[in-house]
Amino acid sequence: MSGNYVWHGEGWDYGAGGTNDKQSVPLSAVGLVTYTPTTGTFHSDLILRVYGTNSHNLRDGTYTVDATGHGTMTWLSGSGNVKHIDFYIVNGGAELKWIDTDPPGTVELSTSGTMTKQ
Repeated sequence: MSGNYVWHGEGWDYGAGGTNDKQSVPLSAVGLVTYTPTTGTFHSDLILRVYGTNSHNLRDGTYTVDATGHGTMTWLSGSGNVKHIDFYIVNGGAELKWIDTDPPGTVELSTSGTMTKQ
């Protein structure tokens, strides 16, 4: 797995950051992730939407992929929390299907999506 993938994801965020602190709120994201296999690193450039507000999110992190096509990504959020997703490579590397695997009590309650090779 290497090169550029278009990230698309949707899910639910814990409501404490906005006006809705009693319920979860929807979130969505779209952007570009670039994977560099020689270093096991990635760079993401995403537009996030939560509470009806867009924000630009740049992150760098690490990733691994095993022989079954299962992979993990790890990075630091803007607030300094360690973030995790698990993914599987599908369609010969044309797509990645992913899910947020952060532990309970983190900001994102549940997110999932697809990354499509450019």
